[in-house]
Amino acid sequence: MVSNTSRPVAVPTDKELDELVEYEMDEPDMVFITQTLPGLKIQIAEDKFEKIVDRLEKESYKLVIPSTPSLTSTFSQCHA
Repeated sequence: MVSNTSRPVAVPTDKELDELVEYEMDEPDMVFITQTLPGLKIQIAEDKFEKIVDRLEKESYKLVIPSTPSLTSTFSQCHA
């Protein structure tokens, strides 16, 4: 039997969402860090690459769309 009792969803704060690394490497990224960068004598760990790209995307979004609603309100709307 399925219960109709709904439980409140814990909504992360803007800071928590900002610190969350959402970017995941794909095959072209892997080729870039394993083949291209070593040819330039640059090495980077996968998790560091994901953090850098994630931050770049988030900061770019803030510059392009500065008057967006907070991340928390967007998250709340998606999980309502």
